[in-house]
Amino acid sequence: MRLTNRISGLALSAMIACWLAGGTPATACDAGQRPTKLPSPALAANVAAMEKIGVYKRPAREKDRAAAVKANDIPTPTIVGMWHSVYIYSSQIVDQSFETYRDDGSEMEVDLGPPVIGNVCNGTWEQTGTLTFKLTHPAWNFDENGNLIGTAIIRDVVTLDRGGNSFSGTEAVDLFDVNGRFQSHSEGLVKSTRISPN
Repeated sequence: MRLTNRISGLALSAMIACWLAGGTPATACDAGQRPTKLPSPALAANVAAMEKIGVYKRPAREKDRAAAVKANDIPTPTIVGMWHSVYIYSSQIVDQSFETYRDDGSEMEVDLGPPVIGNVCNGTWEQTGTLTFKLTHPAWNFDENGNLIGTAIIRDVVTLDRGGNSFSGTEAVDLFDVNGRFQSHSEGLVKSTRISPN
């Protein structure tokens, strides 16, 4: 995934500044500048709370699997699965999502954006190296009233850890208006932790 929800006609840097100042973006799904739905400290606290309640807890067999991977006893881990992804721009957490990478090369993300402005997006991914992957994630962009104002292309390049339970990398977002004219470009970071079924 991606960043999202932005205000039509504004540059990304202006939007990020607005979000970090407590403003509410008025746009769509994972479309570029991921919105700050809560002040950044609250987003960081939410990440810590999810870790505390065990969202990322791995059963013993997963720990054994990670050790085996390091010892090259089993095949290279896969990005396929469900992830809690955190998006960081200008050293601030600006969005979170639950993201699923499927084995058919498709991806789906549900982020913190309100459903009325589109918080569900799809993408396509491929493996580019032993532990590296790239994601292309197109998204519709809406204003706060649900009107289409353009599109975004989100591109992630990430590296999976050897244990297969986290990945991190870069994210770039290009915004376009409804006529396909380029509006802005922004770059940030993504950090993801696998969600275990146990």
